[in-house]
Amino acid sequence: MKWPRGSLGQGAFNTILGLVPKGGTILELGSGFSTSQLIKYYTVYSIEQDKRWLNKYHGNYIHAPIVNGWYDIEVLNKELPAQYDLLIIDGPAAKSKHPFIRLGFLQNIELFNLNCPIMVHDVNRHVEKMLATTLGRIINRPVNFKPTYKFVVI
Repeated sequence: MKWPRGSLGQGAFNTILGLVPKGGTILELGSGFSTSQLIKYYTVYSIEQDKRWLNKYHGNYIHAPIVNGWYDIEVLNKELPAQYDLLIIDGPAAKSKHPFIRLGFLQNIELFNLNCPIMVHDVNRHVEKMLATTLGRIINRPVNFKPTYKFVVI
């Protein structure tokens, strides 16, 4: 299967299959084609800013529009699942007007369960690499970037 450009990709998907037992739960920030593949093996909750993506692949979408530069915190406080086996950071979608939007995760880190592996996508870009590096320092976990990978697991 050919993975669309911009999606997590086959390498990240294979990494997830090795990290999370089938039947586990994944929380993803941002959804897309990879969501359609993950739901074959996992319960997936998707935080999505864009109404056009809601309920596209499953029924566990959390619509959290952008408010004050990041996902709506009030929505997240009410709707985030309490437990999950993997957290994927692949959102909010960065726009040219807001290239640093994903760094909002660091300002709202207390909302999330950090006692699981965390995958940061798009670490081939400066902002996401900075996010992964800072997150690794905060939670005291190593961050090992592989030169050809667009993702890292912390």
